[in-house]
Amino acid sequence: MKGNLIRFIKNISWILLIFFLLFGRVNLLLGNLVIVCMLAPLVTSTITGKRIWCGFFCPRGSLYDNLIEKISFQRKIPSIFKKTYFKIGFLGLLIGNLLIAIYLVAGDWEQSGLIFYRLILATTLIGVFLGLIFKERIWCAFCPMGLLSNFFIKLKAKILGDYLIFF
Repeated sequence: MKGNLIRFIKNISWILLIFFLLFGRVNLLLGNLVIVCMLAPLVTSTITGKRIWCGFFCPRGSLYDNLIEKISFQRKIPSIFKKTYFKIGFLGLLIGNLLIAIYLVAGDWEQSGLIFYRLILATTLIGVFLGLIFKERIWCAFCPMGLLSNFFIKLKAKILGDYLIFF
């Protein structure tokens, strides 16, 4: 039963992304829901010690698996996208721009929603474009949330050490 539910979610969560991309521009407050989607992989990876969100629940990963895979050229992912310095640099670029933009809108929830909407739109388009040329999940190789999830998993293991088995 649990496996069927997870498989079902994995197969349809891309619809949430499409819904967001279609209606997030109409209702800018929807853009703020991105915060939940950004926190979800961090929370689940910290609790489970695995990238459960990335593998089963991520709407973007579901989009790549269910749609882009069918039309992707399936070329090998260039090694630059897997390098730690590239991932950290990309994360820094996104976070830096995000923080500056949020600061500039000074608490305006609609404008912050627009910022998050544009972030998801731009990164999804990058992922789709690269996914068509290379493997469909190339985005996952340098996804900022995946990088942070890995960091939280390692941090939890380092802090809890031998006690990790109980959490």
